[in-house]
Amino acid sequence: ETHLANLRRIPEKAFDRMIGPLLDELLKGMELRFGKSTEEERKTEKARMLDVIERARAMSDEEFQLNKTPLAKEILKTHDEFIESVHGFVKIISKVTGGLDKTGTFLLNPRIVPLLEKRIELMKSGGLAPTDLDALTADNAAGAG
Repeated sequence: ETHLANLRRIPEKAFDRMIGPLLDELLKGMELRFGKSTEEERKTEKARMLDVIERARAMSDEEFQLNKTPLAKEILKTHDEFIESVHGFVKIISKVTGGLDKTGTFLLNPRIVPLLEKRIELMKSGGLAPTDLDALTADNAAGAG
């Protein structure tokens, strides 16, 4: 809602210059979290989001105050649909397997992808050493005896 309100305040010329790159960055962020999109999917999503933003900009202040929450939800529609599909998948897996373990729940959380990507980048740059799983296994075996 706050972002929509801020976008409404931007003068038309400045808005026209910055909205394309802004939406591109937003879509890149979504792709980092939820996976790559095709060029056609990006174009469709960008047009859909731009339509919502332009409708918000065209509203009177009073009309915007009444509609800002539904508009914000509409902007996040694709994100919310994805989250809903993940939850649906988890429910199906839970019925089949009797439930997900902690690892499965962790890996299916859409917020984990950016964290794992950062960890991989840190490991590649030498800022974080990879975990030696063999050493962990040996330590656990030694401690159990």
